[in-house]
Amino acid sequence: VHNRMGNKWMLRIAQAMTIFLKQKAQRLMIWLRCTGFAYRLAMPLLWLLLGLLISAMPVQARIDQPSTPSDQRLADMVLGIISYTQWSQSTESVHLCVIDSAYYFNALLPIQRQSQQWVQVSLKTAKTPDLTQQCHVLFFEQTAPVQQQEIINQRGIRRILSISLNNPLCVVGSSFCISTHGDLPTFSVNLDSLKQSGIKISSKVLILSKPALQQD
Repeated sequence: VHNRMGNKWMLRIAQAMTIFLKQKAQRLMIWLRCTGFAYRLAMPLLWLLLGLLISAMPVQARIDQPSTPSDQRLADMVLGIISYTQWSQSTESVHLCVIDSAYYFNALLPIQRQSQQWVQVSLKTAKTPDLTQQCHVLFFEQTAPVQQQEIINQRGIRRILSISLNNPLCVVGSSFCISTHGDLPTFSVNLDSLKQSGIKISSKVLILSKPALQQD
């Protein structure tokens, strides 16, 4: 948890630095145009500023990459659920949409490589128009179960696989509810949601699920 929070603060610093350098580059260009500064003298300054800007970008990229074994285990579990889903023969690739979470977008991005690009991972917001028409799989982290259900209900007749974190009761919202609180991730299945989704899952996956927490 501390590592993740630290990464978020470092990401914000890197983003602020990038914006600052871009603003400086724009102001320098305006100053050069207004003063008619000699081209041969201006170019070294521009290259220096460009070098600083480029050097800041990999910092952000490195921060975004999953840095803990738990991220990889989560990605493995999500890919396993997707792989044991019976997709129609017309499905050339599966679009996994991570909703409102840049951190978990990057944590799940390795799925593209692991699946040899069969699964495409993208970052969406809950307010994205026609969200359920763009995605085969929805992954929620911060979205409340009731809001998850509202988004899922927009699918019409389209089959949607939904997976979430932080939904321990697993009675409203997504079909699969993953818990990462232990050493290894576990998951529960909302059978009502799964049945309504029209998605067919191998029984091998359902056997591995754990009962959801009961509401007091």
